[in-house]
Amino acid sequence: MINLQYRSVLKGAERDLHKRKKIKHAVALRYQQEKDNAPVIIAKGQDQVAEKIISLAKEWEIPTEKNAFLVQELYKLDLGQEIPPEIYEAVAIILVTIHEFDQKMNCQNKNNQNI
Repeated sequence: MINLQYRSVLKGAERDLHKRKKIKHAVALRYQQEKDNAPVIIAKGQDQVAEKIISLAKEWEIPTEKNAFLVQELYKLDLGQEIPPEIYEAVAIILVTIHEFDQKMNCQNKNNQNI
């Protein structure tokens, strides 16, 4: 059995057509297999708040993914809300990628310790 416990930050940008400037958005997700039925929105923000979320993710080595369409859909949700079934597949692809990356890094760390 695989114990999935991941955090991820999705980032994206959309154009404010009236001001002709990009508005940056970020949404942070948490998924703990033993606790959550689906990934949960744990943080979201735009512009400076989005930058802070992304900065903290990098600082804590939490994977980030750039996906403007998905972040727009997730940004509509409330904090603490589970993602809806309609976007399970898109988020699952990201979580699988993160899981595979973590597995690869764990193998590399174990190999480096044995040297």
